[in-house]
Amino acid sequence: MGNIFARREELLKEAEEIYREIFRESILCLEESYHTEGYKKSVTEAFAKAARMWKENYENEAASLGICSLYTSILRRTYAYRIVLLGEEFWLARDAVELMWVPEGLPEFFERDISSLLKILKGTFPRLCRDEETAVRFMCGEYCHGAVYKLCTDFLEDILKEEEFLQLSKTEDFFVFFGDYRGEGEILYRVNER
Repeated sequence: MGNIFARREELLKEAEEIYREIFRESILCLEESYHTEGYKKSVTEAFAKAARMWKENYENEAASLGICSLYTSILRRTYAYRIVLLGEEFWLARDAVELMWVPEGLPEFFERDISSLLKILKGTFPRLCRDEETAVRFMCGEYCHGAVYKLCTDFLEDILKEEEFLQLSKTEDFFVFFGDYRGEGEILYRVNER
């Protein structure tokens, strides 16, 4: 049993070293597509849709906007994130809008990287089992989340300047966060801090 754990540890260590290089090269291509007007519109439109849904369904003020990662989406290879608008009771609030968002190009980008990585690893670690491949995928998922975090911080000002968000009724301490769905997160923006 000890050999299995030692192999897994060694596999993940090597996978991370290799993936850093693969990610560094491929993120530049993804960032290039970020800077097109069409890409910016596809991102801001997803968030505008959430604001429209809030206005259609609720009369009270929205207290927060979340961009939430879903680890199951890595396993299922959908790479979906959940956009949530929440009322003042945060996750306990009945007034909530949730919609799935897949950043354009992300699934193809990530799958191409994972395929390249697994191909390299199979040369060093023969007979990779499905569990080992899944462990590698989850380890690389943090890089994927980092890319989406960067995307969201780069476009946050544009998202908040969308007409639907400007018209959205918000609490005086409205904030935007990025993190795990119903888990830990980081506040990206708070109304009273700008």
